[in-house]
Amino acid sequence: MRNTSTTIPASEEGSGETVKSHLILNAVPLGTNRAIRRAQLLDMVPIPNTTLWEMEQRGEFPRRFYLTKRCAAWDLDEVQEWLRLRKIETTGKPPIVAPLPDANPKTRRRKSAR
Repeated sequence: MRNTSTTIPASEEGSGETVKSHLILNAVPLGTNRAIRRAQLLDMVPIPNTTLWEMEQRGEFPRRFYLTKRCAAWDLDEVQEWLRLRKIETTGKPPIVAPLPDANPKTRRRKSAR
């Protein structure tokens, strides 16, 4: 991710200070039609790339769109709404744990005496 910084004017925050761009993303109000790239998305939602892609395919996560042939982006409003809904769904509930794999030892075939 490109490390960009923004200087906040002294009139807004008391004194001019430099803030990293990913911190400003959290302060962007809804309805701004802002697109975020993968690195910014992964800062907000720490999900592995494969899981993210699978969730998109199942319709469980906002779909990406392409700014150019190779430049994928996500709508910031959709991602923030997904995070808000996930927080509501999981608040006060026990975590859903996947079942353990079958780890029983396999039996070996005995060689028959011929």
